[in-house]
Amino acid sequence: VRKVISTKGDEFEHDPEMYFIEKVDSEKEMIESFIKTVKENNIDIIIGYNSDVFDFPYLKDRAKIWGLDLDLGVDGSGVKFIRIGFNNAATFKGLLHVDLYLVMRRYMSLDRYTLERVYFEFFGEEKIDVPGDRIYEFWDNGGKELKNLFKYSLDDVVSTLKIAQETLPLNLELTRIVGQPFVDVTRMATGQQAEWYLVRKAYEVDEVVPNKPNMTMKNIKERGSNSGGYVKEPEIGLHENLVQFDFKSLYPTLIISKNISPDVLVKDNSSYNAKFEDFEDYETGYDEIDNLKEEEISSAIDDDEEYYISPEHFFKFKKEPQGFIPSALEDILNERFAVKNRMKATDDPILRKSLDVQQQALKRLANTMYGVYGFLRFRWYSFECAQSITAWGRQHIKKAMKEAEDYGFKAIYADTDGFYAKYVPEMKKE
Repeated sequence: VRKVISTKGDEFEHDPEMYFIEKVDSEKEMIESFIKTVKENNIDIIIGYNSDVFDFPYLKDRAKIWGLDLDLGVDGSGVKFIRIGFNNAATFKGLLHVDLYLVMRRYMSLDRYTLERVYFEFFGEEKIDVPGDRIYEFWDNGGKELKNLFKYSLDDVVSTLKIAQETLPLNLELTRIVGQPFVDVTRMATGQQAEWYLVRKAYEVDEVVPNKPNMTMKNIKERGSNSGGYVKEPEIGLHENLVQFDFKSLYPTLIISKNISPDVLVKDNSSYNAKFEDFEDYETGYDEIDNLKEEEISSAIDDDEEYYISPEHFFKFKKEPQGFIPSALEDILNERFAVKNRMKATDDPILRKSLDVQQQALKRLANTMYGVYGFLRFRWYSFECAQSITAWGRQHIKKAMKEAEDYGFKAIYADTDGFYAKYVPEMKKE
């Protein structure tokens, strides 16, 4: 069904190009026609763009003026606005409503999120546009301008649908994995999706789900902030013979390999603080200590049979049993690995596309997991875990850069989980 319902349009009655115009006599009839269209076509999902904030609140207010109710619910009930996160969401019983604007803000990083901007990012082409401050002029002037306004209105809907067809399969797959309603998942931040996945996983393995932390400003200030990933400022100039070194899933891999999880974190570090008291200046890793201290500390840490001990902070994590979050994260990565193998094995383009959506959803979830450790409202919040992940990350990339130099590769820029280097033959060790 493609239509634009309007109180104008008589002049285009015999224009085959404007077949999509449904002419009505009043605004009341316009709203009634919209409701009738939804019901007669058994619509399951309504997709809008900024429809939580503008379209449905406005439509509800206009319907109220005419004594109408947006009774689109399967039981004849009208629109209800409920609080989801920081925003109100327009909901209907038995009818899913997705505000694509919210999905896009989490799907990609852009300078602005207008429908025109998002559409261009996806499809590389401009959609029909009418400046918002001139819509009334197009309406009043009629003729060619009114015709363009009708085309613009239809194009808004078609563009929104095309974007939805590209993005909503990923959200449907996340709904399956996370175990929360589709409408809620489309409005969740990625950290919330990760948390609900862990809640579901905890139920499956009889793990107790922690309450959300109640951190005071005093607690936050005492804890300080996480140091983050290592960044080497780029060397200014034009470089040749460049290569890129990149760790595959660095942080998720560290969580699993070092068993970084609150349930296996040993809170009492007194014995280790004493053991490393001579290395108080060991704050930022390989760049700040001499080789002797580096070797002594690394040896002491690596030789421990019972614990994984994080560099810089010396937080201890039991090697056994496997922590809850490393176990859950390993399941995600293993499932993604299996899905990618199925992708390689099939020649069916439809199945391959479906599997690609699955692996994207799993990748998105895995990459989110490490970041939420440092989120103050995360149920499994752990400052020690967040600090340890980035500390091990800094250690790994600095060590890789140092080893690369032995083969003649000089690092000229680094950021978190990878670095660029140029080949300098004279640096190579024999």
